[in-house]
Amino acid sequence: MKREAAATLVWTRSRRDWDEDQKLFQDRESSFCTLHLPCLSFTAVKRERQFSQVDQLLSKGAPLLVVFTSAWGVHYAWENPYLRSHLTHASIYALGEGTSQALQQYGLAGRHPKIPRGGLELGQLIVKSTRGDEVVLLPGGVERAFDLRLYLSEHGLTAVTIDLYQSIAAIDKSGPGLPQVVETLRERLQQPGHPLLLCFASPTAVIGFYRGFAPLLRQETARAPGASSIALALGETTAQCCRQYFERVVLAPKPTLRALLAHAELLAQR
Repeated sequence: MKREAAATLVWTRSRRDWDEDQKLFQDRESSFCTLHLPCLSFTAVKRERQFSQVDQLLSKGAPLLVVFTSAWGVHYAWENPYLRSHLTHASIYALGEGTSQALQQYGLAGRHPKIPRGGLELGQLIVKSTRGDEVVLLPGGVERAFDLRLYLSEHGLTAVTIDLYQSIAAIDKSGPGLPQVVETLRERLQQPGHPLLLCFASPTAVIGFYRGFAPLLRQETARAPGASSIALALGETTAQCCRQYFERVVLAPKPTLRALLAHAELLAQR
């Protein structure tokens, strides 16, 4: 008979990410029960006027550098005919394991720097490794954890932000199974000494969880999530957001989903 997991891991990435993420859990002898609670979703935005500025800059013959900081930035850029036409001949930087994998999915090559602390270190690397005459495109979400465009501009580079999608910080109720996830989580919270490991890969997911789910948890149990849970963060920016809502915050040793999951397993065994 299989022993019931002593800890519960809550994976908060989006429904669209879960199809790929659940492969991380396959063939692992985990010491916890895994619940997928999507705490964010995405919607496309169309701002075609952004491209006229890019055309003006490129008409002067400047080399093009495209910087991606999220996998969804890659996906939405590839779906855009204008950007897709430029990606095949641009130099590309990709921050994060998932972002690199998204590039490979479309047959695109790029530099994948191992940067543990995100946007600031990426900006420093770009400033050091460019000549200064490049046009830097920054495709991504409307809300940015770090203003890379401002940083690059302050260091003499021409940088243009391309907004492709909006991240929505809220529980995604569009798919099946959410009521069962909520009920299971409530039951496990009421078990004495039951660890709850909340895994966050973005500040948006942190805010989405706390806005949409923390009130429910407080109604069902006397233990507030901020006092009884461990928030595991992928990256320092996400960790900073977690510290606003949770007393116990742990930063993954590396900025990868595998490292986040592996560290959760270590905490579950303690």
